[in-house]
Amino acid sequence: MSREDMDVDAAKAIFDDHNDVFGWQPRGAFARSHANGQLIICAAGCEVLGFCRFYDRRDGIRKIYDMAVARAHLRKGIGARMLAAAGAAAPRDRLAIELKCPEGAAANFFYEAMGFVSLAAEAGKRKRLSVWRRDLRG
Repeated sequence: MSREDMDVDAAKAIFDDHNDVFGWQPRGAFARSHANGQLIICAAGCEVLGFCRFYDRRDGIRKIYDMAVARAHLRKGIGARMLAAAGAAAPRDRLAIELKCPEGAAANFFYEAMGFVSLAAEAGKRKRLSVWRRDLRG
């Protein structure tokens, strides 16, 4: 099994372990994100600690689709490092990072602490979602 396959499988497993927050996504979505350079993997040696999947929209926004840290590694700064990497790796024409998070999820406090601003709330497939944005222009 290649390192890419192991990263994709580990990211998908972490995603699935957080099914209380996320809906279902096929493994192929993670494989496509990895192949397109849109999957950030945080690892220590061979162990994947977390992941961040994103897409650069045409309007200058880097959209984070999903981000999660393995439960055994929560509250160790991994999420903050992945968000920093997502911002640092963004092309210079990116204006902001935007993401959505289920209302009431603990991660909303994390995004606020990371400098994101709540823009709105909207209906999701299963839950209402808070829309968060952080400016990348400094």
